[in-house]
Amino acid sequence: MSSTHQLPQFGKFRQPSINAASPKGQRQRLGLAQALLAQPKIMILDEPTVGLDPQASSWMYAQLAQLRSQGCTVIVCTHELSLIEPFADLVLMLSGGKLRASG
Repeated sequence: MSSTHQLPQFGKFRQPSINAASPKGQRQRLGLAQALLAQPKIMILDEPTVGLDPQASSWMYAQLAQLRSQGCTVIVCTHELSLIEPFADLVLMLSGGKLRASG
């Protein structure tokens, strides 16, 4: 028997229906929701918006900005510089495993 859960800001999720075959956006939202349950002081994300449409990517970064405003340090590895720039306090650019720029 599956049940539906409402997670604020994340929409409805039906368990156990979320699995590897579920849409990428739904799995990404669920992953972020699961991470937030622990109320982390630091969150490290590797390409959190890969496979998401532009609207879903903007939503994801808005959630991360809210998390940051609550005092959490958020570290994001991404190639989507134009999407992350409005939310970043510090940007580090790496190439070949070396720091090439920061600001």
